[in-house]
Amino acid sequence: MGPAQATSTCLRKAFTPSGRASRSEFWWFACVCAGVVLLAAILEEFLIEWLLARERAEGLAYGREWRTSANWLSSVHPLIWASLAAVAFPLHAAGSRRLHDIGAPRVLVLLPAGVLAVGYLRTLLDGPRNSELAGLGWAITIFALFCLVSAGLAVLLMLRAQPGANRYGRNPHEVSR
Repeated sequence: MGPAQATSTCLRKAFTPSGRASRSEFWWFACVCAGVVLLAAILEEFLIEWLLARERAEGLAYGREWRTSANWLSSVHPLIWASLAAVAFPLHAAGSRRLHDIGAPRVLVLLPAGVLAVGYLRTLLDGPRNSELAGLGWAITIFALFCLVSAGLAVLLMLRAQPGANRYGRNPHEVSR
């Protein structure tokens, strides 16, 4: 399966986390999603630079007024967030189907987000107790845990499919043949 077919399949099944997905389907689609987010980031950077040039030409002081378009855009990043929102559900569904292909439950795809959510909630509820360094230590711990969980999930997503049918459906390679 190539990138075009994988993208078509994953977008068609964007809100269908049941069933199974082959490695090529998931990884091609993950690459396309990464490309979409990267393209949005590049486009946003060009837009920020264009706005800065326009604001300088109009005599607006860069960095003094937060409400200038370029400063707002560079602090909020709406294009990046919009692209992440656009690919989140289809990528989650594809990851869920990919985990089903190896016989794992789809809840595992949520573990990295769960680590970040716990870290965020802890920061909101507790805040750094003694010093900024204590808060930094917590942030480093959460980041390290996020990286470890994400790496473990990536390894799971790279495993070979279970041969034959499993409790999530038939093997995608066997269905297409």
